[in-house]
Amino acid sequence: IFQHPSTPKKTIFHFFVKISKGKQRKREEARSRNHLVARTLSKMDRFIFVSKVSAWFFFSVTASTYAKVWFKQHGQSHPMAPVLLTWFGMIFSSIGSYLLSYAIEKNKDLDLEKTGKPEIQQWKSNRNQQILAALFLIGSLTTNWSFNLLNVGFVHLVKSISPLFILAWTFFGLYNAKKPSLSPIQISFILITLGGVFLASISESVFSWGGFLLGILSNTSLSARDLGIKNLQLNGINSITILLQMSLWSSAFITPLFFLYQPLKLISMMDMNLVYSSVSFFLYNALSLGVMDGCIPLTHALINVCKRVVLILSASFIFSVPFTYASAVSVLAVVVGMTGYGLPQQYKKILAILFIGTIILIPFERTALIGFSLPLANTQMDTVTLMASTPPLQGEGRHVVPFKNINRGGTWKEFLKAGDEWTATLDHCQGQIEENRDLLINTYREIYKDYKFTAIVGMPDHSNKGDSAIWSAEVLLLEKIGVKVINVCVNDFRDLRKEIERYPKGQTVISFHGGGNFGDLWPSHQGVREGVVNNFADYPIVTFPQSIFYQKPENLNKTRQIYSKHPSITLVVRDQRSYEITTKEFGSIVKAVYLTPDIVFALGRIENIRMTPTVDILIHARTDKEVGQDHTGKAEWRRVINSSLDFVIKDWLTNEPIELESIRLSLPKTVLDWNQKAWVRTFAGIDFLSRGDLVITDRLHGHILSTLIGIPHILLESTKYKKAILVHNLWTYKCDVLNGGGLVRTASSIEEAGKIANNWLIKIKNSFYKR
Repeated sequence: IFQHPSTPKKTIFHFFVKISKGKQRKREEARSRNHLVARTLSKMDRFIFVSKVSAWFFFSVTASTYAKVWFKQHGQSHPMAPVLLTWFGMIFSSIGSYLLSYAIEKNKDLDLEKTGKPEIQQWKSNRNQQILAALFLIGSLTTNWSFNLLNVGFVHLVKSISPLFILAWTFFGLYNAKKPSLSPIQISFILITLGGVFLASISESVFSWGGFLLGILSNTSLSARDLGIKNLQLNGINSITILLQMSLWSSAFITPLFFLYQPLKLISMMDMNLVYSSVSFFLYNALSLGVMDGCIPLTHALINVCKRVVLILSASFIFSVPFTYASAVSVLAVVVGMTGYGLPQQYKKILAILFIGTIILIPFERTALIGFSLPLANTQMDTVTLMASTPPLQGEGRHVVPFKNINRGGTWKEFLKAGDEWTATLDHCQGQIEENRDLLINTYREIYKDYKFTAIVGMPDHSNKGDSAIWSAEVLLLEKIGVKVINVCVNDFRDLRKEIERYPKGQTVISFHGGGNFGDLWPSHQGVREGVVNNFADYPIVTFPQSIFYQKPENLNKTRQIYSKHPSITLVVRDQRSYEITTKEFGSIVKAVYLTPDIVFALGRIENIRMTPTVDILIHARTDKEVGQDHTGKAEWRRVINSSLDFVIKDWLTNEPIELESIRLSLPKTVLDWNQKAWVRTFAGIDFLSRGDLVITDRLHGHILSTLIGIPHILLESTKYKKAILVHNLWTYKCDVLNGGGLVRTASSIEEAGKIANNWLIKIKNSFYKR
């Protein structure tokens, strides 16, 4: 694959040697009007070329995958994390290219003693080598920085417009070729490409201008670098020699940045993911230069577009990145636009017709795409449809932390015994989780059996991650049972009737968002529900599981009077006390009353997305009006927790995910937008809980999500109406350590929680199930 232009055909490297320099120039002239490489190469050359391209694609995927995994683990730990990744890549690229150059020059069969050395001297004397290395460094660093800010797929979509930058640089004379002249049809293909990138930008849930502009800067610098490399290759300079000198100079340029700010902390962030990414970085760059040696720069850029599509699709599979209709159209537009520019004239009109037809037929293509197991978004959730036992995963690269034994004094028998015990406790708890999920699905399938459409009232557009988890589970369950969400209301239902009247009345139902706000503790939420009941007596109403709590009897009487006037209300509650209140106060006036688990159990087990803990104990202390005993006092916790253990006290109301700053999610307009907004908050809550080896929480959904994720935790119940412990006693008691579950302990005071944490954390830190 890596060869010198003058390599004789008689060597064993014949099968990896490109065409000779003279033939290459003739074929490049023949390709000046036709960029399809396959038309000008022999069968063997085609095979070699395709092999190079395939290997290039493969190592590009591994490099970006390991880089993103590393960023998810360490990207927020240090502001110079992209510098470390780039520095590591340049070091490995320098070492790898040097070893390859040395091996080639020492190979007597290749007889490079004469041809290699003058070439290296010629390259060393070139004053532009530092500029080329600087472009290489800027392109790599900005790419890595954009990986830390954006999804892998979106970064590669932005970088897939690189042919436009090749054309621009060629126009300004950076490549020894005739300046391009653009016909109207070529301009139209460029506009299609730019439209695809624009569509992806406005539909991307994690869009940031910083990441986008870094991708553009990467395109600019790497395109200029590619043209400079091609000029050197045409002058007979070996690809590996070029890569070696670029890597060495880039390493020299970036090393001062590495030592600029907290280098010791950067060193502590080094792991095998960084090594794998850096090795892949060297290999795909070497292969990229090898491919460029056999074609003109524009052809190389168009092949690069295909590589970007492979990377986008691989990111969807590896990281479960949402692949929406907008994403599909964006990728298609970029591919069609860039490919259309490089095609011969006779194929351009055919491609344009196919593109327009594809756009028109997109609604009919969804079924076919799902049949090929593409991770295409479903119509309600704008996120990946997976098996029922796992939720759609939003947010790529969530590091799966494997089980590992850190029992430094234990024997292998103790290790295996601990593993067996932990597996047994998981099975005991997971069995109850699956029972809860199945009960929810079966109950709501029965409730909604006559309905196909629903509008949900009570969208939780606030920072409580637990309420967003409830919404996400509700939408997932409705998708599972085949009910389409047609409208979303937060607290304004004035336009609700206009929206739902567009659908068959006998097949449409109004659904109330679940949670713990049925009653007079949260009067604004209850007021919205009562307003809908008063104004929509002609539509059936179904609630998702609620906890019911009234402080004043007169408020309960008011709700009962309003609900008694509606002919078809189905109430669902999630704990025994609420069930008793509901059957007594509402049983005779509503259609039906059900007792089910909390709706979040519809997510099923989601253990595979827990991130690496960063603290011994996370104290998840609520700060809203439901709080009973205040759990935010650091001095109180320090008094009861061992001094050797570190802890953090925080509620998940404080910080909103940065993804919500995008235009699409800050001003949601469609059901898809609202659902995606809830998913972003849900996974922010999961990331929040993942911080601790052990979690102490006084929130119900801190407890439920910790159970689903598999985080050992203490449920500290001291709220005004005990909703968390009531749900635990009914639906998660098998997960209790005292019942053989291994995941949860309960406490009623800070002192009791601290005592449990001190003893339990020692076992966690020295057991098989340390994560």
